Amino acid sequence: MSTKRPRFAKVTADRHRPPLHRSPSTRTRRPRFTHVLVFCLTILTVWSGCYCKPFSCPHRICNAGFALLSRLLCNLSAVYTVQVFHKERLDWIGRPGKHPVLVPNHISMLEAFYLEYLTWGMSGCVAKSQFAIPGVRSATQFSNAVAVDTKDKDVKQKVNEGILKFVHNEPDEKGRYPCGRAFVIYPEGITNSQRGLFRFNTGAFATGMAVQPVVQRFPYKYMNPAWVSDSRISRGNDLPWMMLRYMSQFHVPMQVKICEIWEPIEAERNDAVLYASNVQNFMALQLGIAVTNTGNKILRQKGGPFDLKSSQVQPGEETPSRFTQPLLDSSPEI
Repeated sequence: MSTKRPRFAKVTADRHRPPLHRSPSTRTRRPRFTHVLVFCLTILTVWSGCYCKPFSCPHRICNAGFALLSRLLCNLSAVYTVQVFHKERLDWIGRPGKHPVLVPNHISMLEAFYLEYLTWGMSGCVAKSQFAIPGVRSATQFSNAVAVDTKDKDVKQKVNEGILKFVHNEPDEKGRYPCGRAFVIYPEGITNSQRGLFRFNTGAFATGMAVQPVVQRFPYKYMNPAWVSDSRISRGNDLPWMMLRYMSQFHVPMQVKICEIWEPIEAERNDAVLYASNVQNFMALQLGIAVTNTGNKILRQKGGPFDLKSSQVQPGEETPSRFTQPLLDSSPEI
């Protein structure tokens, strides 16, 4: 006895159902508007936190909102999932006792947003020349950051004193820890293209205290999310097209590894250049990329790659060196 196969029900089109296909302008307009809206909410949250007393409930709410909005900005830039290795090594954040200085490599603004979320609120050094940018002055006050005035002759001493406040993490008269945040310094002072690390500045190592390297990378396949400005040797990947390229990606993978705390030896305490060089080589080995002795000041000097005003390259006394060969043939697992 044969049985007939049941026929599928005939699907009728719903006239009132909106079409599935949308125009390209509609698809790009919504993410762009959402990105701007979240960024404005982030600035508003930081601005509101400046008028709240530290350690108060409104201040804690603003701090949590800032961290969550930073993570949301990563999601809007297609950074949906992040592989974090050895997150437990950040358990010292918010606890009594001495704290190390976090020294991560700098690729773009995305890993900075995620590090804000990962540390649940971080602080650092901010140049006063950047106060003209909307939200920077409020963010400096909100995060209790160290303002750097490059015109001050005693700027290095004042910066070291500000760093030591976060390193020692001493309580106030009420037993609270106003410097319990993670203090972050990007030693390169500039973003890189993930192919090498620029020479580390000695600001984070001048105090001779412990640091904690944080290595970050984007194992991309089609688009390198590195923020590389337009230069005379490359078209770069700069704003605002960089943000549009982020939003047009299906997924931007990201990996973060929290390294062990680096306790300097006696020779590194006495020589900040040696200290910075050793940490730079260690982080480059972790990432499997090259190191270079070229610093951000050399890149921006007259005749350098980022000197767009000059018609031809006229190197100064310090000639920018090229990248060396990679230290490893393949990137190790971090």
